[in-house]
Amino acid sequence: MEKDDVFDVQSKISAEVAKKIGSEYGLINKKNTLLLLEGENVDLSDYMLMLKYYYYQTLLSEELWVELLNSVEKALTNRPNSAILWAMKANLYGDIYAFDMPGEEEAYKNLGEFAEKACSLNPDNIFVRVAVAFKCFMYGEKERFYNICDETISRIPNSSFRLSVFAMFLCLNGEWIQGKVLLDRVFENNIDVPKWIYGTTCLYYYR
Repeated sequence: MEKDDVFDVQSKISAEVAKKIGSEYGLINKKNTLLLLEGENVDLSDYMLMLKYYYYQTLLSEELWVELLNSVEKALTNRPNSAILWAMKANLYGDIYAFDMPGEEEAYKNLGEFAEKACSLNPDNIFVRVAVAFKCFMYGEKERFYNICDETISRIPNSSFRLSVFAMFLCLNGEWIQGKVLLDRVFENNIDVPKWIYGTTCLYYYR
């Protein structure tokens, strides 16, 4: 089984036993999550950081951002070649720029640098591809962004965070129909979704 098929299998099982509770925001099977992160020297602390990251995505609070960034930077001192950690750090700084918070100029630079660092370490990892897509969207690298979409979306199972990212950026790039198809897929297959996806849905109907 391919590592990126794990969430798809998990989702089907969860649909039968817990009304589709199986997204990143649900009760994740530890073994399946570790398999998804295959290709790295993953330990339990990486798994816990991933859970913290998904929890942060549900709230997007400044307090959680600071706590998570500190945890990621500490982890990178021990595992400097972890593409997952670099991608997570890129996404965190990308949020600072996206929300126009203090330090956005430095955050913009860090988003690009850290996303490319993650890509150089593990370009095939889906989470890393999400970070690079984020960077491409913010940097206006449309051709590369669309290439990443074409290569990646078909590999993503019914994952609320990963699909939501691509759906939102496709819509904001003007690909409203393709983005809306992904949005519908997210809502149909996940009981919990990131809050920011609702803004994209509203924009679709008010565009």
